[in-house]
Amino acid sequence: MSRIMLIIATGQNAANIQPLSETSLKPDAVCIAVTQTMMPQFNDLKNQITHLGIRVEEPLLLTNELDTAQLEQTFSQWLLEKHTDNEVLVNLAGGLKTITIAAYKVFSALGAKIFYTHFDGQIIWVDAPLDTSLRIKPNISLAAYLKIYQYEITKKQNLADISKGHKQYVQGLSNYLRHNFDMRCHAISHLNWLAKPIIDSINKHERVSSKNHPKQSLPTLFIENPKFNSQLDELYQAIPYIEEVFNISPKRLSFSSVESAKIVAGAWLDILVAETLRQLPELNFRDICINVSFSKSTQRQGKVTFNELDVMALYGTNLLIVECKTVNWDNNKDASPLESIYKLAALADIGGLNTHAVFVSLYELPANAKTRAAENNIIVIDGKKLLDLPALIKQGITNNS
Repeated sequence: MSRIMLIIATGQNAANIQPLSETSLKPDAVCIAVTQTMMPQFNDLKNQITHLGIRVEEPLLLTNELDTAQLEQTFSQWLLEKHTDNEVLVNLAGGLKTITIAAYKVFSALGAKIFYTHFDGQIIWVDAPLDTSLRIKPNISLAAYLKIYQYEITKKQNLADISKGHKQYVQGLSNYLRHNFDMRCHAISHLNWLAKPIIDSINKHERVSSKNHPKQSLPTLFIENPKFNSQLDELYQAIPYIEEVFNISPKRLSFSSVESAKIVAGAWLDILVAETLRQLPELNFRDICINVSFSKSTQRQGKVTFNELDVMALYGTNLLIVECKTVNWDNNKDASPLESIYKLAALADIGGLNTHAVFVSLYELPANAKTRAAENNIIVIDGKKLLDLPALIKQGITNNS
């Protein structure tokens, strides 16, 4: 007897893909029920399932997703005419409610095994006690997950590859901000501002350099502001292991490495968010990466679009995307938080319906930006709320699941 799994093409492909890697569920063949509007998802699903070594049958076409009687007839004919001698599993994780209801009515009456894939990876058997549910451990990688949606990672940095000294510096900054937030926030911003020209110089050098060019040396910064000198001294004394990132002497500041300069210039917030995700065991984030660059081929031959996100991670069958900014929105009139909000909104489909977007800002966003973020279902954690980052990430994700 062969095992056949029926799935429904949807915008959340991961919920259909993930159960196929579970040994106790893995079928001999998959049939994809699909409406005309979901045909692009059918092609994506078929390619991914085929790569898993599972045969994909001809699609089960659903010609009118709003006609429940017709849907029931289509499902019934498929089972009775083609698969009466097979073990049939039905995944109800996708499709419109009318399709789900019709599928449940038919397959429940005809004895198929019906399940629903919860976002945390739990397989809930329908018409069975909850204690019979199957807990599968989602193991799909970030690269494989994005590939389901036709995105290719071109560059990323794993959280595990960040040096211990840099992580300690970031944690030190986080603790430093817990007292006199506003004043210390400005001191950190000024430090970021000092490092930025160095980063611009490094980026310019990398664009024009070749193997024959010597490695660029990092310049020493001269600090002319006495008030900032005092603030910098306080920060330097407050943060353990800070000398692994930069050193100061009277009116001079120098960085230990290019990576240290980048962290001081603002990348520290990316690392703080990534470390926070790692420290939320109840959500079980995995494949936590920062500075993720990725591309997607467009329908026009030879055309590829490129994007970058500060932090990306998976939890269950969900994708988290985060933009992090240390910009003082009141003082920097050339910068706007709306740019990041529009970016997150545009990339909200990168992982289908199971994508959650978060915007983390060292400074509080203007009211219009918060409104626009809410309209696009983007979680905002800004200003002093940064001090409650773990709880707010957990709360935001739970409320949006």
